[in-house]
Amino acid sequence: MTGTTSFSRPEDLLERALVELRATLAGYVETSCGVDAEHRPVPGSCEVECVVPIERLLGLVRDIEAEIGTPADLFWTRELEGPEWLTDLVAGKWGLACARADR
Repeated sequence: MTGTTSFSRPEDLLERALVELRATLAGYVETSCGVDAEHRPVPGSCEVECVVPIERLLGLVRDIEAEIGTPADLFWTRELEGPEWLTDLVAGKWGLACARADR
């Protein structure tokens, strides 16, 4: 596949990668955090050993979105952009781990 696919714009490749990264991020969060009655991740409930790797992926998603735009900017369908909680996590509206008092 290397060298055989051409994209009309470099951003097209980043958008394609963003679709996959957001789906992977959602899966990691869903399996590493507690969930509420509606099966949404509970803010601050991520397993401690999972926070750093998930935050690295989250940072990459944020960096790509800063470069090419968010799913809303890109006019993605609801199914493609993922659950609302994921969009809120990427936007920084909630976090994976509880804030520690000794920081």
